[in-house]
Amino acid sequence: MSGHTVLMTGAGFSKPAGGPLLRELLTPEFLRKSEADPETLDAIASLQADRSSGSIETLFTEILRLTRIRG
Repeated sequence: MSGHTVLMTGAGFSKPAGGPLLRELLTPEFLRKSEADPETLDAIASLQADRSSGSIETLFTEILRLTRIRG
């Protein structure tokens, strides 16, 4: 081994330090202020709202699955 260290974390890792979870970040205020593509944000917010739980990895896996199915 070269002595380099890699720390791999999952979604929610920063929550104890005060960071938001995805469902807490996608607030109407954030969506209004964001410079990201509004259609993309709406799609992510809709998918997240339809889910009672799950991680961001699960959400984006579902988005990838839907894009493969629907082209």
